[in-house]
Amino acid sequence: RADAIEGVKRGLREHDVAELVVTGHSLGGAVAFLLALDFLAGAYVDVVPDNVAFKIVGFGSPRAGNAKLVQLWRDTLRAQGEKGRTIKEYAVKAYNDGKSRLSSQT
Repeated sequence: RADAIEGVKRGLREHDVAELVVTGHSLGGAVAFLLALDFLAGAYVDVVPDNVAFKIVGFGSPRAGNAKLVQLWRDTLRAQGEKGRTIKEYAVKAYNDGKSRLSSQT
């Protein structure tokens, strides 16, 4: 986690960034979602400037949390939208992929 945060900080310092894309496959997609949440509403909310758009892309990812996390995510999207930030989410799943359909509330 610390390496990922430091890599984003370095990239933002060294480049003119218009959009940050956070992506992962399978469990990495769930981790990417949680990392994006850290940047948007968590411990690292001051790392990414408000004028940088966000894109989160998960490939075959399981759900990352429960109903409380879903509500936090919705509240975060609403608050970020009110600040004018663009956030796009994509979930790419194979037909009949059981892993990406597993309930996190079992």
